[in-house]
Amino acid sequence: MSKLQFFEKAVNKAITSKSSNERLTIPLQVESYNIDPHNLGNSSVMGHHYFTQEKMEFRINKSSNPNQPTIAGFKALEEGADPKFEYSVPKNGVIMFMDCKKQEDGTYTAEWAKSAIRKNHQSIVNSFSTVKAVKQYGDKPPYILFDSYIPKLSTSMNFSSVKSADQIKALIVQALEPKFGVEGNRSIALLRIMSSDKDENVMTFEITGMKKSGGSGKQINCTGEESFNHFIKDGMGKVIFKDGAIENLLGSDLTVEVVPGVSYFAGKSASEQYFYTPEEIQAENKSADLVGTLKPKTIMSVWSNMLNKVELVKDDAGNESKVRKAKVMDMYLTTAQLEDKTKLVTAFNTETTSQKIYDLSELPTETLARVRGNTVTAEDKQTKEAQPLRIILLQMKKKAIARHKQNQRSKMMICRI
Repeated sequence: MSKLQFFEKAVNKAITSKSSNERLTIPLQVESYNIDPHNLGNSSVMGHHYFTQEKMEFRINKSSNPNQPTIAGFKALEEGADPKFEYSVPKNGVIMFMDCKKQEDGTYTAEWAKSAIRKNHQSIVNSFSTVKAVKQYGDKPPYILFDSYIPKLSTSMNFSSVKSADQIKALIVQALEPKFGVEGNRSIALLRIMSSDKDENVMTFEITGMKKSGGSGKQINCTGEESFNHFIKDGMGKVIFKDGAIENLLGSDLTVEVVPGVSYFAGKSASEQYFYTPEEIQAENKSADLVGTLKPKTIMSVWSNMLNKVELVKDDAGNESKVRKAKVMDMYLTTAQLEDKTKLVTAFNTETTSQKIYDLSELPTETLARVRGNTVTAEDKQTKEAQPLRIILLQMKKKAIARHKQNQRSKMMICRI
Protein backbone atom coordinates (compact mmCIF):
# COMPACT_ATOMS: atom_id res chain seq x y z
CA MET A 1 0.00 0.00 0.00
CA SER A 2 1.40 3.40 -1.01
CA LYS A 3 1.82 6.37 1.35
CA LEU A 4 -1.09 8.12 -0.37
CA GLN A 5 -3.30 5.06 0.16
CA PHE A 6 -2.33 4.94 3.84
CA PHE A 7 -3.20 8.64 4.09
CA GLU A 8 -6.58 8.07 2.40
CA LYS A 9 -7.32 5.13 4.73
CA ALA A 10 -6.64 7.30 7.81
CA VAL A 11 -8.85 10.11 6.53
CA ASN A 12 -11.72 7.73 5.71
CA LYS A 13 -11.48 6.20 9.18
CA ALA A 14 -11.74 9.65 10.74
CA ILE A 15 -14.81 10.43 8.64
CA THR A 16 -16.65 7.20 9.52
CA SER A 17 -15.65 7.56 13.17
CA LYS A 18 -17.15 11.04 13.27
CA SER A 19 -20.35 9.78 11.65
CA SER A 20 -20.74 6.92 14.13
CA ASN A 21 -20.29 9.34 17.05
CA GLU A 22 -23.17 11.56 15.98
CA ARG A 23 -24.93 13.05 18.99
CA LEU A 24 -28.63 13.69 19.51
CA THR A 25 -30.74 16.42 21.09
CA ILE A 26 -33.58 14.89 23.10
CA PRO A 27 -36.50 16.61 24.91
CA LEU A 28 -37.26 14.60 28.06
CA GLN A 29 -40.55 15.06 29.90
CA VAL A 30 -39.74 14.57 33.57
CA GLU A 31 -41.38 11.79 35.59
CA SER A 32 -39.01 11.52 38.57
CA TYR A 33 -35.52 12.31 39.82
CA ASN A 34 -33.00 9.93 41.40
CA ILE A 35 -30.57 12.05 43.44
CA ASP A 36 -27.47 10.30 44.81
CA PRO A 37 -26.64 12.22 48.04
CA HIS A 38 -23.15 10.74 48.18
CA ASN A 39 -22.28 11.44 44.55
CA LEU A 40 -24.43 14.17 42.98
CA GLY A 41 -22.70 13.63 39.64
CA ASN A 42 -24.25 10.15 39.51
CA SER A 43 -27.80 11.53 39.90
CA SER A 44 -30.26 10.86 37.11
CA VAL A 45 -33.67 11.90 35.85
CA MET A 46 -36.30 9.52 34.49
CA GLY A 47 -39.02 10.33 32.00
CA HIS A 48 -40.08 9.89 28.39
CA HIS A 49 -39.29 11.49 25.04
CA TYR A 50 -41.63 14.45 24.65
CA PHE A 51 -42.74 13.36 21.16
CA THR A 52 -42.13 9.60 20.82
CA GLN A 53 -43.05 8.70 24.44
CA GLU A 54 -40.00 6.38 24.66
CA LYS A 55 -38.95 5.77 28.29
CA MET A 56 -35.49 7.20 29.05
CA GLU A 57 -33.07 7.88 31.90
CA PHE A 58 -30.42 10.64 31.72
CA ARG A 59 -27.22 11.66 33.45
CA ILE A 60 -25.02 14.67 32.65
CA ASN A 61 -21.30 14.12 32.05
CA LYS A 62 -19.38 16.36 34.41
CA SER A 63 -17.18 19.01 32.81
CA SER A 64 -14.85 21.74 34.04
CA ASN A 65 -17.41 24.41 33.13
CA PRO A 66 -18.62 25.98 36.41
CA ASN A 67 -21.92 26.98 34.74
CA GLN A 68 -22.79 23.46 33.69
CA PRO A 69 -26.32 22.55 34.89
CA THR A 70 -26.78 19.52 37.13
CA ILE A 71 -29.54 16.98 37.68
CA ALA A 72 -29.77 18.17 41.29
CA GLY A 73 -30.28 21.71 40.01
CA PHE A 74 -33.14 20.62 37.76
CA LYS A 75 -34.81 18.94 40.76
CA ALA A 76 -34.41 21.95 43.06
CA LEU A 77 -37.94 23.21 42.38
CA GLU A 78 -39.45 20.14 44.00
CA GLU A 79 -37.31 20.74 47.07
CA GLY A 80 -38.60 24.26 47.72
CA ALA A 81 -37.81 26.33 44.62
CA ASP A 82 -34.36 27.56 45.72
CA PRO A 83 -34.13 30.86 43.78
CA LYS A 84 -30.49 30.28 42.82
CA PHE A 85 -31.60 27.34 40.62
CA GLU A 86 -33.22 29.35 37.83
CA TYR A 87 -33.28 26.32 35.53
CA SER A 88 -35.20 23.97 37.84
CA VAL A 89 -37.82 21.79 36.11
CA PRO A 90 -40.81 20.24 37.93
CA LYS A 91 -42.50 16.92 37.21
CA ASN A 92 -44.14 16.97 33.73
CA GLY A 93 -41.80 19.78 32.73
CA VAL A 94 -39.28 19.22 29.93
CA ILE A 95 -35.47 19.23 29.92
CA MET A 96 -33.68 19.55 26.58
CA PHE A 97 -30.60 17.30 26.66
CA MET A 98 -27.87 18.02 24.08
CA ASP A 99 -24.97 15.97 22.71
CA CYS A 100 -26.64 12.79 23.95
CA LYS A 101 -25.20 9.29 23.69
CA LYS A 102 -26.83 5.98 24.54
CA GLN A 103 -24.86 3.80 26.94
CA GLU A 104 -24.56 0.00 26.97
CA ASP A 105 -27.02 -0.27 29.90
CA GLY A 106 -29.68 1.57 27.89
CA THR A 107 -29.43 4.87 29.78
CA TYR A 108 -28.28 8.13 28.19
CA THR A 109 -25.58 10.65 28.98
CA ALA A 110 -25.52 14.27 27.81
CA GLU A 111 -22.84 16.92 27.68
CA TRP A 112 -25.28 19.77 28.31
CA ALA A 113 -28.92 20.39 29.21
CA LYS A 114 -31.32 23.29 29.67
CA SER A 115 -34.87 23.77 30.87
CA ALA A 116 -37.40 23.89 28.03
CA ILE A 117 -40.81 23.72 29.69
CA ARG A 118 -41.28 24.90 33.27
CA LYS A 119 -44.62 26.71 33.07
CA ASN A 120 -47.96 26.30 31.32
CA HIS A 121 -47.31 29.00 28.70
CA GLN A 122 -44.27 27.15 27.33
CA SER A 123 -44.24 24.40 24.70
CA ILE A 124 -42.03 22.67 22.13
CA VAL A 125 -42.87 22.50 18.44
CA ASN A 126 -41.37 19.77 16.26
CA SER A 127 -41.62 20.88 12.64
CA PHE A 128 -39.68 21.36 9.42
CA SER A 129 -38.47 24.94 9.49
CA THR A 130 -36.55 27.44 7.46
CA VAL A 131 -34.83 30.43 9.07
CA LYS A 132 -34.70 34.04 7.86
CA ALA A 133 -32.54 36.68 9.53
CA VAL A 134 -33.82 40.11 8.51
CA LYS A 135 -32.06 43.45 8.86
CA GLN A 136 -34.47 46.38 9.15
CA TYR A 137 -33.72 50.00 8.44
CA GLY A 138 -33.95 53.03 10.66
CA ASP A 139 -34.47 52.37 14.36
CA LYS A 140 -36.24 49.06 13.84
CA PRO A 141 -34.27 46.12 15.28
CA PRO A 142 -33.34 43.07 13.16
CA TYR A 143 -35.30 39.89 13.69
CA ILE A 144 -35.22 36.13 13.11
CA LEU A 145 -38.21 34.35 11.59
CA PHE A 146 -38.90 30.62 11.52
CA ASP A 147 -41.35 29.42 8.85
CA SER A 148 -42.39 26.00 10.14
CA TYR A 149 -44.35 23.40 8.18
CA ILE A 150 -46.25 20.51 9.79
CA PRO A 151 -46.16 17.48 7.41
CA LYS A 152 -48.51 15.33 9.48
CA LEU A 153 -51.31 17.88 8.89
CA SER A 154 -50.97 17.95 5.10
CA THR A 155 -54.02 17.34 2.90
CA SER A 156 -54.06 16.19 -0.72
CA MET A 157 -56.29 15.39 -3.69
CA ASN A 158 -55.75 13.63 -6.97
CA PHE A 159 -56.62 15.85 -9.92
CA SER A 160 -58.59 12.99 -11.47
CA SER A 161 -61.26 13.54 -8.77
CA VAL A 162 -61.09 17.35 -8.69
CA LYS A 163 -64.10 18.96 -10.39
CA SER A 164 -63.06 22.60 -10.04
CA ALA A 165 -60.26 24.82 -8.77
CA ASP A 166 -62.52 25.79 -5.85
CA GLN A 167 -61.78 22.43 -4.20
CA ILE A 168 -58.06 23.23 -4.21
CA LYS A 169 -58.78 26.75 -3.00
CA ALA A 170 -60.66 25.27 -0.02
CA LEU A 171 -57.56 23.31 1.07
CA ILE A 172 -55.41 26.46 0.94
CA VAL A 173 -57.98 28.63 2.73
CA GLN A 174 -58.22 26.08 5.53
CA ALA A 175 -54.41 26.02 5.92
CA LEU A 176 -54.23 29.83 6.05
CA GLU A 177 -56.88 30.25 8.76
CA PRO A 178 -55.31 31.80 11.91
CA LYS A 179 -54.29 28.95 14.21
CA PHE A 180 -53.75 30.95 17.43
CA GLY A 181 -56.48 33.58 17.10
CA VAL A 182 -56.58 36.90 15.27
CA GLU A 183 -53.63 38.35 17.21
CA GLY A 184 -51.52 35.19 17.23
CA ASN A 185 -48.88 33.88 14.84
CA ARG A 186 -49.26 34.20 11.09
CA SER A 187 -50.35 31.05 9.22
CA ILE A 188 -48.51 29.84 6.11
CA ALA A 189 -49.15 27.13 3.54
CA LEU A 190 -47.04 25.14 1.10
CA LEU A 191 -48.77 24.23 -2.16
CA ARG A 192 -47.19 21.30 -4.02
CA ILE A 193 -48.13 19.70 -7.33
CA MET A 194 -46.51 16.37 -8.10
CA SER A 195 -46.43 13.45 -10.48
CA SER A 196 -45.66 9.81 -9.74
CA ASP A 197 -42.90 10.09 -12.35
CA LYS A 198 -39.66 10.73 -10.47
CA ASP A 199 -38.25 12.51 -13.53
CA GLU A 200 -40.88 15.24 -13.08
CA ASN A 201 -40.15 18.09 -10.70
CA VAL A 202 -42.36 18.57 -7.66
CA MET A 203 -43.61 22.15 -8.05
CA THR A 204 -43.74 24.17 -4.82
CA PHE A 205 -45.36 27.50 -3.96
CA GLU A 206 -45.10 29.26 -0.58
CA ILE A 207 -48.24 31.13 0.50
CA THR A 208 -48.19 33.53 3.44
CA GLY A 209 -51.10 34.56 5.63
CA MET A 210 -51.64 38.31 5.62
CA LYS A 211 -52.18 40.93 8.32
CA LYS A 212 -54.64 43.84 8.43
CA SER A 213 -55.43 46.75 10.71
CA GLY A 214 -57.44 45.80 13.75
CA GLY A 215 -57.86 49.29 15.14
CA SER A 216 -55.98 51.01 17.98
CA GLY A 217 -52.76 50.55 16.03
CA LYS A 218 -53.00 46.75 16.17
CA GLN A 219 -52.29 44.36 13.31
CA ILE A 220 -54.45 41.24 13.24
CA ASN A 221 -54.48 38.12 11.08
CA CYS A 222 -56.59 38.04 7.94
CA THR A 223 -58.98 35.15 7.44
CA GLY A 224 -57.86 32.28 5.23
CA GLU A 225 -60.15 33.57 2.48
CA GLU A 226 -58.64 37.08 2.64
CA SER A 227 -55.08 35.72 2.54
CA PHE A 228 -55.91 33.50 -0.44
CA ASN A 229 -57.44 36.44 -2.33
CA HIS A 230 -54.25 38.42 -1.74
CA PHE A 231 -52.18 35.51 -3.11
CA ILE A 232 -54.10 35.36 -6.39
CA LYS A 233 -54.13 39.13 -6.95
CA ASP A 234 -50.90 39.02 -8.96
CA GLY A 235 -47.67 37.12 -9.52
CA MET A 236 -47.59 33.33 -9.36
CA GLY A 237 -50.95 33.08 -7.57
CA LYS A 238 -52.69 34.94 -10.39
CA VAL A 239 -51.05 32.72 -13.01
CA ILE A 240 -52.12 29.55 -11.20
CA PHE A 241 -55.70 30.42 -10.33
CA LYS A 242 -56.98 33.49 -12.20
CA ASP A 243 -55.24 32.82 -15.51
CA GLY A 244 -56.54 29.25 -15.56
CA ALA A 245 -53.28 27.29 -15.34
CA ILE A 246 -54.71 25.06 -12.60
CA GLU A 247 -57.69 24.26 -14.82
CA ASN A 248 -55.33 22.57 -17.30
CA LEU A 249 -54.47 19.98 -14.64
CA LEU A 250 -58.05 18.91 -13.84
CA GLY A 251 -58.72 15.31 -14.79
CA SER A 252 -55.04 14.37 -14.89
CA ASP A 253 -53.35 11.77 -12.67
CA LEU A 254 -51.31 14.46 -10.89
CA THR A 255 -51.64 15.15 -7.16
CA VAL A 256 -52.04 18.45 -5.34
CA GLU A 257 -50.97 18.77 -1.70
CA VAL A 258 -51.25 21.58 0.84
CA VAL A 259 -48.99 21.55 3.92
CA PRO A 260 -50.03 24.00 6.67
CA GLY A 261 -47.56 25.84 8.85
CA VAL A 262 -46.93 28.71 11.22
CA SER A 263 -44.44 31.60 11.31
CA TYR A 264 -42.62 32.20 14.60
CA PHE A 265 -40.52 35.22 15.53
CA ALA A 266 -37.55 34.56 17.78
CA GLY A 267 -37.76 36.37 21.11
CA LYS A 268 -35.31 39.18 21.81
CA SER A 269 -33.21 37.11 24.21
CA ALA A 270 -32.90 34.32 21.63
CA SER A 271 -32.02 36.53 18.66
CA GLU A 272 -30.10 39.64 19.70
CA GLN A 273 -26.88 37.73 20.39
CA TYR A 274 -26.53 36.90 16.68
CA PHE A 275 -26.61 40.50 15.36
CA TYR A 276 -24.00 43.24 15.49
CA THR A 277 -24.88 46.09 17.85
CA PRO A 278 -23.61 49.69 17.47
CA GLU A 279 -21.42 49.17 20.54
CA GLU A 280 -19.78 46.06 19.07
CA ILE A 281 -19.21 47.78 15.73
CA GLN A 282 -17.50 50.70 17.46
CA ALA A 283 -15.40 48.47 19.71
CA GLU A 284 -14.22 46.34 16.76
CA ASN A 285 -13.75 49.35 14.46
CA LYS A 286 -16.07 47.94 11.80
CA SER A 287 -18.27 49.68 9.23
CA ALA A 288 -21.49 51.17 10.60
CA ASP A 289 -23.32 49.40 7.75
CA LEU A 290 -22.86 46.14 9.66
CA VAL A 291 -25.16 47.21 12.50
CA GLY A 292 -28.12 44.84 12.54
CA THR A 293 -26.44 42.24 10.30
CA LEU A 294 -25.64 38.68 11.31
CA LYS A 295 -22.32 37.99 12.96
CA PRO A 296 -20.28 35.48 10.95
CA LYS A 297 -19.44 31.97 12.12
CA THR A 298 -22.47 31.61 14.37
CA ILE A 299 -25.05 28.83 14.09
CA MET A 300 -27.60 31.39 12.89
CA SER A 301 -25.39 32.73 10.09
CA VAL A 302 -24.65 29.15 8.98
CA TRP A 303 -28.33 28.18 9.00
CA SER A 304 -29.41 31.38 7.26
CA ASN A 305 -26.96 30.77 4.41
CA MET A 306 -27.81 27.07 4.07
CA LEU A 307 -31.58 27.48 4.12
CA ASN A 308 -31.96 30.51 1.84
CA LYS A 309 -30.35 29.82 -1.52
CA VAL A 310 -30.99 32.19 -4.43
CA GLU A 311 -31.25 30.63 -7.87
CA LEU A 312 -31.72 31.98 -11.39
CA VAL A 313 -34.86 30.93 -13.25
CA LYS A 314 -34.68 31.27 -17.04
CA ASP A 315 -37.40 30.77 -19.64
CA ASP A 316 -37.08 29.79 -23.31
CA ALA A 317 -36.84 33.45 -24.38
CA GLY A 318 -33.78 33.94 -22.19
CA ASN A 319 -35.54 36.05 -19.54
CA GLU A 320 -34.02 35.60 -16.08
CA SER A 321 -35.24 36.23 -12.58
CA LYS A 322 -33.72 35.52 -9.17
CA VAL A 323 -35.81 33.29 -6.93
CA ARG A 324 -35.25 32.42 -3.27
CA LYS A 325 -35.25 28.63 -2.88
CA ALA A 326 -36.08 27.97 0.74
CA LYS A 327 -34.85 24.80 2.41
CA VAL A 328 -35.97 23.28 5.70
CA MET A 329 -34.60 21.19 8.57
CA ASP A 330 -36.40 19.15 11.21
CA MET A 331 -36.17 21.34 14.33
CA TYR A 332 -37.27 21.58 17.93
CA LEU A 333 -38.57 25.09 18.60
CA THR A 334 -39.11 25.98 22.26
CA THR A 335 -41.81 28.65 22.48
CA ALA A 336 -43.38 30.92 25.07
CA GLN A 337 -46.93 32.21 24.58
CA LEU A 338 -47.71 35.87 25.28
CA GLU A 339 -51.03 37.25 26.53
CA ASP A 340 -52.23 37.90 22.96
CA LYS A 341 -51.55 34.21 22.15
CA THR A 342 -48.50 35.03 20.02
CA LYS A 343 -45.83 32.37 20.44
CA LEU A 344 -42.18 33.47 20.41
CA VAL A 345 -39.24 31.12 19.92
CA THR A 346 -37.00 31.18 22.98
CA ALA A 347 -34.63 28.36 21.93
CA PHE A 348 -34.05 26.17 18.89
CA ASN A 349 -32.27 22.87 18.25
CA THR A 350 -31.94 20.23 15.58
CA GLU A 351 -32.41 16.58 16.53
CA THR A 352 -28.94 15.48 15.37
CA THR A 353 -25.55 17.08 14.90
CA SER A 354 -25.78 16.46 11.14
CA GLN A 355 -29.42 17.21 10.42
CA LYS A 356 -30.60 16.52 6.86
CA ILE A 357 -31.60 19.55 4.79
CA TYR A 358 -34.61 19.31 2.47
CA ASP A 359 -35.76 21.36 -0.49
CA LEU A 360 -39.43 22.21 -0.13
CA SER A 361 -40.04 19.79 -2.97
CA GLU A 362 -38.50 17.04 -0.79
CA LEU A 363 -40.37 17.85 2.44
CA PRO A 364 -41.28 14.34 3.68
CA THR A 365 -45.02 13.73 3.88
CA GLU A 366 -47.20 10.65 3.54
CA THR A 367 -48.53 12.06 0.27
CA LEU A 368 -45.07 12.44 -1.26
CA ALA A 369 -44.11 8.93 -0.17
CA ARG A 370 -47.31 7.47 -1.61
CA VAL A 371 -47.17 9.34 -4.93
CA ARG A 372 -43.47 8.81 -5.49
CA GLY A 373 -43.50 5.18 -4.38
CA ASN A 374 -43.35 3.84 -7.95
CA THR A 375 -41.78 5.34 -11.03
CA VAL A 376 -44.09 5.70 -14.02
CA THR A 377 -43.04 3.53 -16.98
CA ALA A 378 -42.61 4.77 -20.54
CA GLU A 379 -45.77 2.86 -21.52
CA ASP A 380 -47.75 4.63 -18.81
CA LYS A 381 -46.50 7.99 -20.04
CA GLN A 382 -47.88 7.34 -23.52
CA THR A 383 -51.37 6.76 -22.14
CA LYS A 384 -51.51 10.05 -20.22
CA GLU A 385 -54.15 12.40 -21.58
CA ALA A 386 -52.86 15.45 -19.69
CA GLN A 387 -49.68 17.25 -20.68
CA PRO A 388 -46.58 16.35 -18.64
CA LEU A 389 -46.39 18.29 -15.39
CA ARG A 390 -43.13 20.01 -16.22
CA ILE A 391 -44.53 21.40 -19.51
CA ILE A 392 -47.74 22.77 -17.97
CA LEU A 393 -46.03 24.36 -14.98
CA LEU A 394 -43.13 25.66 -17.05
CA GLN A 395 -45.74 27.67 -18.96
CA MET A 396 -46.95 29.03 -15.63
CA LYS A 397 -43.43 30.09 -14.68
CA LYS A 398 -42.84 31.70 -18.09
CA LYS A 399 -45.95 33.84 -17.69
CA ALA A 400 -44.96 34.88 -14.18
CA ILE A 401 -41.41 35.79 -15.26
CA ALA A 402 -42.69 37.70 -18.28
CA ARG A 403 -45.14 39.61 -16.07
CA HIS A 404 -42.33 40.39 -13.59
CA LYS A 405 -40.14 41.72 -16.43
CA GLN A 406 -43.01 43.85 -17.76
CA ASN A 407 -43.61 45.32 -14.31
CA GLN A 408 -39.91 46.15 -13.97
CA ARG A 409 -39.92 47.86 -17.37
CA SER A 410 -43.05 49.83 -16.40
CA LYS A 411 -41.40 50.99 -13.17
CA MET A 412 -38.30 52.09 -15.10
CA MET A 413 -40.47 54.08 -17.55
CA ILE A 414 -42.22 55.81 -14.66
CA CYS A 415 -38.86 56.69 -13.07
CA ARG A 416 -37.60 58.16 -16.35
CA ILE A 417 -40.73 60.27 -16.76
